[in-house]
Amino acid sequence: MRDRKKSLIVIDGLEYLILENGFTPVMKFLSTLRDYALLYGATVILVGDDSFLDEKERHFLRILLS
Repeated sequence: MRDRKKSLIVIDGLEYLILENGFTPVMKFLSTLRDYALLYGATVILVGDDSFLDEKERHFLRILLS
């Protein structure tokens, strides 16, 4: 990402990441990733089903990624 080319970051399997690592650590990772993407002009695409999250977690995820 540092060479300022248009970068695309795709993360597939959000539910697996959360299952293996927990909700809070994954949100911290996504927050840091979002910051780097903004800094270097990259686009982040997150693929996964959010139906396994409770309403509070789903709301937090949507705020983080908007």
